[in-house]
Amino acid sequence: MQDNLKGKTFKYQARFSVTDFFVDIIIPFRDENSRVIELLQSIFEKVKKPRCEIYLVDDASKNKSFITNFTKTTGVHLIQFDRPVGFGAAVNEGIRQSKSSVACVMHSDTKVVEPNFLWNLCNDFYKLRNENIATICSVTNNPMNSRLKFLQKNQSAELPPEKFTDTNSPFICTLINKQIFNILGGLPEYPLCWYEHELFGDKCRKAGFPQFYSNSSFVYHEGGSTITKLVNENNSYMELLKNNLKVYEQDRKKFLVS
Repeated sequence: MQDNLKGKTFKYQARFSVTDFFVDIIIPFRDENSRVIELLQSIFEKVKKPRCEIYLVDDASKNKSFITNFTKTTGVHLIQFDRPVGFGAAVNEGIRQSKSSVACVMHSDTKVVEPNFLWNLCNDFYKLRNENIATICSVTNNPMNSRLKFLQKNQSAELPPEKFTDTNSPFICTLINKQIFNILGGLPEYPLCWYEHELFGDKCRKAGFPQFYSNSSFVYHEGGSTITKLVNENNSYMELLKNNLKVYEQDRKKFLVS
């Protein structure tokens, strides 16, 4: 795959300044209704720029009617699966239906506490547009991974964006260059959730598309809400998670030798 991409340049086709950015926010969720409401309220109350629309992707929640509460909400698009497909498939479908050139994936248990989080994320992305940037993510109070301790902050800071080196974006709140996302085949679609972002990041690294994080963009992340609920409700979930890890390791080996 790397050889096929060699010599090609995939730039974000920006004809406007960051002031004119239009961003689709993709929010996959399952059952975390109160968290989803809190996240939506925080977006509506705080995010005034850039222009954005929201894609709610319901991954077969038990309360199938919950998503219909937003049927008449301006700027909110609804996608619902009748069976569990997992985080990767939910993100892929949201991005497939979205209309903007960049999309921001947010976990359902995140919350906007700084009004400029999306503006600063887009601004840093725009600064890096000539580097064939694949993704740029916000810093957060809870990156849920000891290897990502450098992402753990209590607020944003006026510092330049930095590149991931030997780790990958956790996709907690991540702005995606859709052109590169599609070139790399999107996220792998593993059952439920976990490890999708790892393989996507591995693909980015091999293909030469860097991932960055923005020190000037912060979101609050509760962390572990969906997974904790799944573990408590499904005794076999931990076994499925272990199987996801095995599949990821197999997929990664296949990809790295391709």
